[in-house]
Amino acid sequence: MRLDRTHAIVQQAVESIAVRSEEVTGSKVEGDRVRRMLKARIDTWLKRAQPKAGGARLGYQRERDGLTLGLLEGAGMGDWDDFTCLRSLRDVEPTVGLVLEDIVLDDGPLPMAAAAPAAGGAAP
Repeated sequence: MRLDRTHAIVQQAVESIAVRSEEVTGSKVEGDRVRRMLKARIDTWLKRAQPKAGGARLGYQRERDGLTLGLLEGAGMGDWDDFTCLRSLRDVEPTVGLVLEDIVLDDGPLPMAAAAPAAGGAAP
């Protein structure tokens, strides 16, 4: 509900995310774009957090108490806004392959089928 855009932690978070985007993309321009986007989200958050009629207040999600309005919106088939949020690791983590071998770790080396692929992605 409360956010102070001038607080050191908020400013550090914005800067850390922007710097990370620069490192990933190799582009200072991209870092500046991310900074602008984050500052715009802070503006939207602060606007939504303004006092509401009837004593309503801002929370992360709408509550059944009749007072708490949700900031985050669950992802769905409709349009997304600045605070649409995936809420499950199933939504944000890539699918991974899982190989189960019925061996004891002290039995020696893993069978070839479970060995990691060689450089270049090809199996040995």
